[in-house]
Amino acid sequence: MGKGQRATQAYKSTEFIEQVRDEDGLVVGNPFKLAPSNSGSLLQDEGLASSKKASSVSPAPEVKQEKTVSELEAVPSLILVTTYLSFLMLIVFAHLRDFFGKLFYPANYVQLRVQNGLAPMVSDFESLWTRRLYGRIRDCFNRPITGVAGGHVNLLDRVSHDFNSTFEFTGRVRNVLNLASYNYLGFAQSEGPCADKVEAALHEHGLTQGSTRAEAGRSVLLTETEDMVARFVGSEAALIVSMGYATNALNIPAMVSRGCLIISDELNHSSLVSGARLSGATIRVFKHNYTPDLEKVLRRSISQGQPRTHRPWKKILVVVEGLYSMEGEFCRLPEILELRRRYGFYLFVDEAHSIGALGPRGRGICDHFGVDPREVDVLMGTFTKSFGAAGGYIAGSKALIDYLRLHSHSAVYAEAMSVPVLAQVSSSMRMIMGEDREHALEGQQRLDQLAINSRYFARRLADMGFMTMGHPGSPVIPLLLFSPAKIPAFSRECLRRNIAVVVVSYPATPIITGRVRFCISASHTREDLDYALEQISEIGDLLLLKFHQGKTKEIANDDSKLKIHFVIACVGKPSAGKSSFLNAVTDASAKVGNFPFTTIEPNEGIAYYPVLCPCEKLGVSERCKPRHGWCSGGRRYVPVRLLDVAGLVPGASEGKGLGNQFLDDLRHADVLIHVVDASGTTDASGRETRGYDPIDDIQWLRQEVEAWIWGNLDKKWSGVVRRHVAVKATPVETLHAQLAGYGTPREIVQRALDRLPRDLVNEFSRWEAKTELRQFVHAFLDERFPTIVALNKIDMPDSDKNISAIMKRYHSTSKNNLLVDGVRLDNIVLTSALGECFLRKMHKQLFIHYEPGSDDFSTEMPSLKPLDEKTRRRLETIRDLVLFRYGSTGVQEAIVRAVDALGYIPVYPVKSLATFGAPQQGPAFRDCVLVKPGTTVREFARKLHNQALDRSYAGAETIGGIQLGEADVIVPGKNNVIKYTTNNE
Repeated sequence: MGKGQRATQAYKSTEFIEQVRDEDGLVVGNPFKLAPSNSGSLLQDEGLASSKKASSVSPAPEVKQEKTVSELEAVPSLILVTTYLSFLMLIVFAHLRDFFGKLFYPANYVQLRVQNGLAPMVSDFESLWTRRLYGRIRDCFNRPITGVAGGHVNLLDRVSHDFNSTFEFTGRVRNVLNLASYNYLGFAQSEGPCADKVEAALHEHGLTQGSTRAEAGRSVLLTETEDMVARFVGSEAALIVSMGYATNALNIPAMVSRGCLIISDELNHSSLVSGARLSGATIRVFKHNYTPDLEKVLRRSISQGQPRTHRPWKKILVVVEGLYSMEGEFCRLPEILELRRRYGFYLFVDEAHSIGALGPRGRGICDHFGVDPREVDVLMGTFTKSFGAAGGYIAGSKALIDYLRLHSHSAVYAEAMSVPVLAQVSSSMRMIMGEDREHALEGQQRLDQLAINSRYFARRLADMGFMTMGHPGSPVIPLLLFSPAKIPAFSRECLRRNIAVVVVSYPATPIITGRVRFCISASHTREDLDYALEQISEIGDLLLLKFHQGKTKEIANDDSKLKIHFVIACVGKPSAGKSSFLNAVTDASAKVGNFPFTTIEPNEGIAYYPVLCPCEKLGVSERCKPRHGWCSGGRRYVPVRLLDVAGLVPGASEGKGLGNQFLDDLRHADVLIHVVDASGTTDASGRETRGYDPIDDIQWLRQEVEAWIWGNLDKKWSGVVRRHVAVKATPVETLHAQLAGYGTPREIVQRALDRLPRDLVNEFSRWEAKTELRQFVHAFLDERFPTIVALNKIDMPDSDKNISAIMKRYHSTSKNNLLVDGVRLDNIVLTSALGECFLRKMHKQLFIHYEPGSDDFSTEMPSLKPLDEKTRRRLETIRDLVLFRYGSTGVQEAIVRAVDALGYIPVYPVKSLATFGAPQQGPAFRDCVLVKPGTTVREFARKLHNQALDRSYAGAETIGGIQLGEADVIVPGKNNVIKYTTNNE
């Protein structure tokens, strides 16, 4: 019998293989059904000595793995060559400096020589990197901070006068945007519901147990938290360890030992490597995240058995990570589970970075892929990344966890987790699970915000031309820098712009893939991310980092990439014409269709808002060349962003239809355009019908949004009032804290309160949820979501009758300036989105000449193509039923009304008041920015150039050389053409 046959025969006789399996090859019951008899094995190995009939491993089809976008793209040859040459030059010069240093300064190299017959602690070559390469960029690492490492962090400034050998503090503290810390869900806070529960736990349980859990360290709080962790991850039981690194390093040796095999991903974390080495088991690695190679290692290991003796392995444990933090990649869990069913190994998944950050419920990689967590034998995770705490856990079968509590060094010898940390873990996890009734929705909002932020940031980086790694949705986004000189340069440039990042280089990564890792958090606002992206783009241009294969650089006149400070959202029920409206007023190509078609992912587009341009008045219209949009006849068309959100149906506030998606999209909107089917041919759900009253649509959309906001506040109102009284806050402060998640600035809350009687506001602590609170929510909606009603499909039968009824209902609002259902008569616009789409299409194809928003089109120009009879008839129908009757298709008017509802005003920043452009004669009025009314000169400077201009601000002036004060309010026609001067000029 050959050695391969002996190994196969014995392996097939182990207890794991002999367990009962179902038709899919899964083991019936948990694989760890028996507690190991010693710390060296997960399972009893009684059957190893008995002889069984020879068998063989049946050939299995190879697992195919397609190349995906998460894999490193082909790097340009020039980048590879220059990177290798850069490292070669650094190493050569490092050796030259060592050579001359040992020759002229031998006292500085004593630690590298043999002393008194004792070998040096490190060899010359081993310490070369630390002394000569890492030492030169030490200022980029281990930067000290103070306070909480949240979305922003306070950084202690330091300087070095001896080439980074030592540092000294300057005494200055700077607040920087934190893209360096693992704070995925934003629970790293010193105030809030979690901090309150930590404080309460300290009063109730004290600070620490002062003992190991095996002696006196086990407490009710610890037991309850372990049970909660088990429920959260979907396992039978869990063991909490006070240190994340030790969770792996001390528990893996308790599961496997000599005679066992660990198959590890080549890029696993060092804690997994330490645990594997401490176990005494044989270790083999497979190519990173490549299941065909894993299968190859499995088949070879099973057939060959243990080294020298070729006996069967006691156990085979495959160790992977759920999310590889250095690469931003997810493990291929479904493929690995398929191999597990086929070969019967144990699976250990490290979810240090994926737990809390992945999956619709935040339950980690299993939740992300929709996999039953009971299919994974051992689930490990930490509380440091998503929960704002410390320590880690091991989850699995009850038999396994009971065994580890008795035999793992982390349970027997290590201290039990302290009370504050346990309270932080418990409170944050309860919030994510929705078990905290006062903050039932906050956990899900954090999960959603993290997913949105991560995808947005990664997509924008790729669009800019950077080469990034990782899977979409990963909160860790690596951006490749390659050259060793660009690694510290990138870090220092980011710090100079008040952004904290982590850069990583060889030997932590392969030599050619030095990178910066951006850690995204739910605590980051869209403004934070946009500022970071703007600065990173400038740094990328400075360091020549935009070499993404297959991507083009962001061009200056691409309006879709323009940073716009407000969003118009098109809302309404399915089949009302929202997507058609978006297509009609922008260059978007959103899919349209009849019921049951509805928008799921929000579509975006750029529309244009006309304003008066000063170029004609100042006589420079010929040189007026806008960077974005265009100018025609003294009329400037400024780009504005439109969002077509998910279709709404009755009951959305209760989660019906795509209600949750709709309401989440709504948070990003500043003004709404409610597209209503005026023809009455679709019911409330978007189904075809006849005689439906569209007034109902206007009413129930308002009711659904109001029920959503009021319902969220009602669930926790009693707790909000108690906290309001305890901290002696103002009504504005309390309400703003509760409504900030809806994208609400403080001034909107103040304006909503101003709508209420003053005596009612003064009695805030006595508000009842069903009366005063609902009254406030009603006022809040009027301020937070001003609404334009677009009565669409005006060219269809029955539209006239329905339009008349709607106008009659809201006629009184034009007299007393009141809102009914959040609508005034002057905010109602008649539109034909399909008519506008057709006219624009004909204009683009040179069949007609048509200006968007005009009251007619031309077919007589010599350059136009001839029309066929069918197209001519359709155009005449649009002219008669829409253009001549109503003056236009109305879609452009709806955009104008939406921007006017916000009161935004145009501002023209220029570099020279002599040329209204660059100092030299050239294009004039290149930029036009819409800002809120009441914006001051200094506030606009901050908005225009963020902190760069703000730091070096010296003054501002307008036409005629009139000096402007920092607090001067910008007024159209008076001082909205502005030239800024800086201290650098």
